[in-house]
Amino acid sequence: IYSAPDTKDWRDRSRRLVSLLMDGLRFGATKSAKGGA
Repeated sequence: IYSAPDTKDWRDRSRRLVSLLMDGLRFGATKSAKGGA
């Protein structure tokens, strides 16, 4: 466990990472399920 710097830049970067991760999960889910949303 490490303490991440609570700066605006870091928060923006983490948000981008999360959105990318969610997009990846959604893409993989739809790809394996063959369709939907």
